[in-house]
Amino acid sequence: MLVVTKEQKSQTEPPFPNDLYEAFKIIKEFGSSQPLLAFYNCGDNSGASQAHKHIQIIPLKTDGSVQPPIKKAYDEIHDRHVGKSIAR
Repeated sequence: MLVVTKEQKSQTEPPFPNDLYEAFKIIKEFGSSQPLLAFYNCGDNSGASQAHKHIQIIPLKTDGSVQPPIKKAYDEIHDRHVGKSIAR
């Protein structure tokens, strides 16, 4: 799935809070039957191939089969705080 802005926004801009909120709503609604992973690549070095702003949401496998490559990068983030707010 793609979460795309209504207005033409550049993919090189950071995601805005509303972009993240919309992706979160999709994960909450559709992620109960299968785990989902949302990611935002924001430039040539991150693999962005579309100029318009979008967040990608992909299903993850639960049967131990091959996962999308972005899942390996996600698993290597040791200090992530899934579903928790972080006071800074």
